[in-house]
Amino acid sequence: MTRMGAVRALLLFAAVIGLCHRHSRFIDFALPLCGRSSQVWWPTQRISSILRRSEETPSPPSSAKSMVQQAADSVMKAYADGISRQSVQLRLDIVCPPNRVIESGMEALLNAALPMAKAFTTFLGSPGGAPLKDVRISRFDGVGTTSGDVGTLLYRVSEDPKQDVAVVFLGGRKFVLQDDSDAFINGMKSRLVVMLNSEDSATTFRLENKGQEVSAGGNFGNDVEVLGKFCETFREETYYLRLLLLSDWPVLIFRAYPNPWEVYLEALDGDVVRLFGRSRKPRPEEILQEIAKYEEENGITNADKMAKIQR
Repeated sequence: MTRMGAVRALLLFAAVIGLCHRHSRFIDFALPLCGRSSQVWWPTQRISSILRRSEETPSPPSSAKSMVQQAADSVMKAYADGISRQSVQLRLDIVCPPNRVIESGMEALLNAALPMAKAFTTFLGSPGGAPLKDVRISRFDGVGTTSGDVGTLLYRVSEDPKQDVAVVFLGGRKFVLQDDSDAFINGMKSRLVVMLNSEDSATTFRLENKGQEVSAGGNFGNDVEVLGKFCETFREETYYLRLLLLSDWPVLIFRAYPNPWEVYLEALDGDVVRLFGRSRKPRPEEILQEIAKYEEENGITNADKMAKIQR
């Protein structure tokens, strides 16, 4: 695949630290159908870019399978560089469209995306490291919890316990603010811990907000400080792939460690252009500014955008 692949078509923890010793069946990971009818936006062979990138820079993935592998590779590169606490954002809309989450709730999202989370966890082994023994799964947010969270721990057991890995999937603010969570993470010591898709949890939070999400309803105790400290600990977003709709444009945000952040949009002719890059995570208002600049430079009107949507 070319380096500037284009993107097409629109779009704990177990209170149970004994978790590590409990048996849990493997869940097979099947690649979802990614045709036009599913409204999934993936790179293709078409090339159209504002800026060319070097051959060493990875392109956004072309399938769910390559996304999972690319994410795991990025995580292990960062871990080799000494980063043992990481955050990762995969595109869950490819296995569970947003309308299904709205209609059926977070349980539907968990059921649809758990196989992908497990495949990702399976790949988190160091080259030449201890062989994988098992991936054990334990849900720490109960069914029907008032928060709506469905947080689940995936624990990768290796033949060498020092190489075990913990992946906290869909863990939200509720998970972070529990004392047992901090104890569990500290107990992992130098082992790898990954927060996976916390932005998609029911009690969502974003690392760049540094805990301010809990201040809206009042700072009970020191919740802002606890969440802020957690965000600092897991600040390294080693892999990020998210599709947004901003100013009527499908926009893809992409980052694979150790490379910069990049933003793409689908142009009027269906080609995908690289809008801009940043050394840090771009904020929505920054993306909107770049979109406005792109529209001005290319003479694009609101009527042009509406015509594209209606095609």
